Amino acid sequence: ASVDYVISVPAGASVSLKSISGDVSVTNVKGEVRAETVSGDVNVSGTPNVAIAKTISGDVTAQNIGTQTTLVLSTISGTVLGTGLKVRALEAGTVSGNVRLVGSEVERLEAKSVSGSIEFDSPLAKGGRYEFTSHSGNVRIMLSGNTGFELDADTFSGSVRSDVPVTLRAVGRTEQGRRGSSRAIRGTHGDASAFLTVRSHSGSVIITKK
Repeated sequence: ASVDYVISVPAGASVSLKSISGDVSVTNVKGEVRAETVSGDVNVSGTPNVAIAKTISGDVTAQNIGTQTTLVLSTISGTVLGTGLKVRALEAGTVSGNVRLVGSEVERLEAKSVSGSIEFDSPLAKGGRYEFTSHSGNVRIMLSGNTGFELDADTFSGSVRSDVPVTLRAVGRTEQGRRGSSRAIRGTHGDASAFLTVRSHSGSVIITKK
């Protein structure tokens, strides 16, 4: 047998939900929200003060949400998907799965995947700091807007490509490196007001503009 619970709370209430085996969904709650499960998906939407959306085995989906502190989207085995986020700081991570962030406004970002790819399709904030790390997956960054950035990107056994013009700086290794190695790019674009750090061990790094 299985049981589903549908709980209604005042819009301004703070909510903390935990489950062992089951999905957790939270919608249109204005207070602080913490949603966690062990085996199941976590879905949060229309909630402006989410602190944590976390699972061990399942997907995490966050849509049209925000927070004034740090938002944590985390899973061990599953995908993290964030769309329409408006947050000051975001930690998005998975061990076995992909991380995808679309149409969001983030000032500080730490996105990690051990066995999966990372996709970032959002504008950069002036003064923002963005860190992307994937061990065995590709990192694809699709930029919109005119914010410049400083770039530090490298991979061990993949390739690094920027379709956005970058003024290269010497990396102090080889002549090839000083010209911009296919496995490392260090330089600036525009006013360099944002900072991007991108690392992949056995995947490729692609930076492009919409």
